[in-house]
Amino acid sequence: MEIVGFDDRFDVVISAHEVAAPKPSPDPYLEACRRLGVEPGPEVVALEDSPTGVAAARAAGLTVIGVPSLEGMALEEAHEIADSLQDTVIARRLAL
Repeated sequence: MEIVGFDDRFDVVISAHEVAAPKPSPDPYLEACRRLGVEPGPEVVALEDSPTGVAAARAAGLTVIGVPSLEGMALEEAHEIADSLQDTVIARRLAL
């Protein structure tokens, strides 16, 4: 995050080695919710770019917006799909 200048953009960053099981386990999302002090549930929105990440966020009980990072990436299990991080789907869900 430091290398790309995002180290001050996020309150919580979870790495796979910080949890008992990595994605597709819900552990990373559950730990992030715990650190943020929020109850995991459908009011928490996860942005995911891979089927493994979508599976993890859904298993944690979160609402998932799929944002494919590669052309042709199938994220059918996401609740909604956005074309990019600038998509109105994301702005609407995050009330931006």
